Amino acid sequence: MRTYNVNVNGVAVKTTVTDSVSFVDSFITELILSCNYTNSSSSRPPIIGFDVEFTESAIDGIKAATLQICSGSRCIIIQLNKTRANNSVPQSLINFLAAPLFCFVGVGIFQSLALLKREHGIECRNVVDLRLMLNMAVARGAVELEPKPLSVVTGDWVLRILAWSKSRVLLLMLFLF
Repeated sequence: MRTYNVNVNGVAVKTTVTDSVSFVDSFITELILSCNYTNSSSSRPPIIGFDVEFTESAIDGIKAATLQICSGSRCIIIQLNKTRANNSVPQSLINFLAAPLFCFVGVGIFQSLALLKREHGIECRNVVDLRLMLNMAVARGAVELEPKPLSVVTGDWVLRILAWSKSRVLLLMLFLF
């Protein structure tokens, strides 16, 4: 497990890369407790950034390698390829993603969720795909997109601990979209 502090547009984002079930449990508990449900004037659920990176092999096909979750200035990159090896995708993660109390947002989120459901039985109840909004922002010139770095596309997600540069790229993709 590694934790990095990443500066994203002046915001310090604490990012942890892990395959530890107990750390995922703790992170999710802290995230849930940090949400303010007592404010009855807001009927909107907390928004959680969501992204998945994949590996592909001739033998196994496409598999989810990492799952990134970001809320406010706190992010976690869960190495699913490591938890899968231990047959231990955290139940807290499965329950959290299925809870209707949160809104999970990401670009291409439906494709990611289809793969997660097939591999792990993971489902998400409250999802918004930002692809259309992102495409509109690009068309209006409000946002410029750069292609995903080759190191991410062809990344070695099997590494025990992701390198700082790879972790930072994942965080920036999640946080900025």
